[in-house]
Amino acid sequence: MRRRELAGRVIVVLGGAKGIGAATAQLALVAGARVAVGDRNLPAVGTFPAIGGPMVRRVDVTDPEALTALRDEVAARYGRIDAVVNCAAVIEPGPVATLPFAAIRRQFEVNALGTALASTVFLQQLRAQGAGHLLLVSSLGGITPLPDSATYSATKFAVRGWGLALAQETASEGIDVTVVCPDSTDTAQLRIEARGAGAPLSFTSAPMRPERVARAILGAIERPRREVCVPGYRGWMCKLAGAFPLLFRLAYPLLRAVGIRARERFTRGRQAAVDLSDRAAPRVAS
Repeated sequence: MRRRELAGRVIVVLGGAKGIGAATAQLALVAGARVAVGDRNLPAVGTFPAIGGPMVRRVDVTDPEALTALRDEVAARYGRIDAVVNCAAVIEPGPVATLPFAAIRRQFEVNALGTALASTVFLQQLRAQGAGHLLLVSSLGGITPLPDSATYSATKFAVRGWGLALAQETASEGIDVTVVCPDSTDTAQLRIEARGAGAPLSFTSAPMRPERVARAILGAIERPRREVCVPGYRGWMCKLAGAFPLLFRLAYPLLRAVGIRARERFTRGRQAAVDLSDRAAPRVAS
């Protein structure tokens, strides 16, 4: 398949104020794409480079009217939308028995329902054009279950199932759909998991930088694929575990122990970095 250049392409990034979304928007700008960012957390958007700057709008992916307004504004400004990347997600870790109903509802609303609503709204524009690309960020936790983050894991299973089914539905329309399943990534969400005693499996590998996932996302825009796991070998490991549930069940106690120790190291490392930063900060005499 011929490589699609990023320069000049119109890319919408939902959940683009921080983490993987912000990294994707920044790298797309550097590559010469025209970028629109939608996020309900606008204060974090100040990190974008001034390279023509992205269009930035306050958008909650659970609000179809806000999504429609963003879609129409981008299409009116640029004449088309080439790709939509949905990174919007929240996590509230913890065993199901201890998780408040509101936390369960919020994760399903943003991660699963938000993905479905965003896809449906932007598909209307892509279908009108007869071309375009949806990229939906799931997780390796959408391939292998994550005990102690079961709700989050379930929402990411939903994103993956939705995306793979949608890819089949739109295959004859000139519209590509890609599901992106990253391993643990060093973002605010992972730090929330660490503080909240989230899934030990999330810490069984060294967290990646968001830019690594962003490069995989942009690579999938250039060369569309149905599914991209980052890194690829971890994706195959998760699929193997899914194909043999008994194997996963037998291995889980060991994986859990390894993950708990790694989570503790991650938390200590983060705290040490904060302490070092505090010591290095200039003191103001009173």
